[in-house]
Amino acid sequence: MTPKRIEPNPEAAPSDEAEAPQTAVQAEIEATWTRASALAERQRAQAALEQAQTEAAAQKQEVAAQAQRSIEAAWERASTSAERQRAEQAAMLRQQQAQDLDARWDRATAAQAQRADAEKARLAARAAEAAAAAKAQEKAEAQAKAQRDMDAAFARASSIAAEQRAPGPRVKPTSSSAETEARKQAFAARFRQEEEERAQKAAAYELLMATAGIRNCNTRTLLGSSPWGGRFDVVSVLSKSAQGSTFAVVDRSTGASCAARVLDLQGARDWNALGLAERESEALKRVRHPLLPEYVTTMVDQNTGDQIVVTKRIDGTTLTAASAHFPVMQRTAAALPLVCDLLDALAALHNAAPPLVHRDVKPDHVIVSRCAALRDAKFYLIDLGGVGLLHHDGSEPVGIGTIEFMAPEQLHGNYSPASDLFSLAMTAIAFVSNQEPIAGRAVDVDVIVGSLGKGLRRFLAQLLRPDPATRPASVEAARLELAKAVRGDGVDFDQFKRERERRR
Repeated sequence: MTPKRIEPNPEAAPSDEAEAPQTAVQAEIEATWTRASALAERQRAQAALEQAQTEAAAQKQEVAAQAQRSIEAAWERASTSAERQRAEQAAMLRQQQAQDLDARWDRATAAQAQRADAEKARLAARAAEAAAAAKAQEKAEAQAKAQRDMDAAFARASSIAAEQRAPGPRVKPTSSSAETEARKQAFAARFRQEEEERAQKAAAYELLMATAGIRNCNTRTLLGSSPWGGRFDVVSVLSKSAQGSTFAVVDRSTGASCAARVLDLQGARDWNALGLAERESEALKRVRHPLLPEYVTTMVDQNTGDQIVVTKRIDGTTLTAASAHFPVMQRTAAALPLVCDLLDALAALHNAAPPLVHRDVKPDHVIVSRCAALRDAKFYLIDLGGVGLLHHDGSEPVGIGTIEFMAPEQLHGNYSPASDLFSLAMTAIAFVSNQEPIAGRAVDVDVIVGSLGKGLRRFLAQLLRPDPATRPASVEAARLELAKAVRGDGVDFDQFKRERERRR
């Protein structure tokens, strides 16, 4: 604080005696004032200096911080660039290794394909030779039998004529040679007619086999009604695929209507098809359930390895055809029965010993029994040709299933009971909406099947979660989730399930 200066009072007229002391006091005051002013100036200067030092320190810290940030950013850019270069180099190395592996695989596959083609050609040649020999033998036997029948008939006619010409009390009118010749010609005409009917039947059978794509003659003999024999008569072609066909057949021994699934190795894509056919046969033998096909027998052609798996035929139509035929109200009412039946069928596979996963649940692999009301029909799960072992060593073939209905993890060769539950949900949605899903596109359950109850829609959406870990892990867990979900729709699932089981 600057000291206040005391000014002399001009009105006061100092005396001469007091003038000297006043001058000294005034001088003292002036000196004190000067010192006080200098001290205040120094204090202001010190404060300004300290403020300047503080501002300089702050600026120095800011500059240092900016420099540090610049250094860190530069280091990060350098590190990212180096990491990117290392990643690119690693990617190029992996790509080169993958190309090398692909080349080695292609060479091995080509060699295996050549060996397989040679083996197929050898087997086909053997089959053709066997078929030609059998056909020649069949023709020779037929001609010999026809000659024997004609000779026997002529002998009987001649014997009758001789008896008629012999004397005795009961002699019948003798026949003329013209009548005998007429009977002989009539018998020959009947024989020719029978031969033509057999030829027509054989031609129709060959056309049926050609329609189904079955090229192997021995396989045709196993199914056919040729003179060689065969347990089953083929009625019609039910379905065709790249690896074989399914026929409607009749068991001659019982008269039962059956379905024969033929694996044609000559038309198979790879040798995994044989393993899958054997797996299907074993699964049908072990797993018995009212909503799965009933196993009858398996036949194998010893020359070619072609397999025919025969099951009892289910009287009905595919879920795909039913979806196109019935209106949306009936499809909506049948959605819960469909889900309930498919869960039961999958439970039989998942709980088998060893556990199995279907891997190809879709509308074409579900048969709807014939019934007045769609909701009262039974829904059968068929075609176990793609079943896989739940616990396997990694050697299971990949790519099994239909991409529009399969779970995402199946694209990478992984599968579990949760994968079948995903396909079940896609199947139910395709059935109710009468729309085939598009591979890779997310499904908005509330929009596509808005006619279903809210609880059932929520359950289907739960089964369609991309991550299998977030879906129910088993059929039992799915049933619990379904019971809770449809309870909000006013359905007692336990009672509903007992009623479905009672009707089977």
